[in-house]
Amino acid sequence: MAITIKKETLKNGTISYKFVVNLGIPEGETKPRIVTRRGFTLTKEAKQELKKLQTQAALGIYPEKTKRGITEVTNFKKNC
Repeated sequence: MAITIKKETLKNGTISYKFVVNLGIPEGETKPRIVTRRGFTLTKEAKQELKKLQTQAALGIYPEKTKRGITEVTNFKKNC
């Protein structure tokens, strides 16, 4: 599968780049790990991050799952 780095024009007029990559199915899981990265100012930066993610996935290291950019908080205590 060919991975393309896409160009986005933001509301304020600046140009940003993004990509979506399928890193494969991690051991012990049933669904593939699909990762989106955005906000790069240069295509070179996006390519470097893409290469880093693919190299880590080949070694069995996958990024943590997050929902909408919010990481899970552990040991969160609610103030009453």
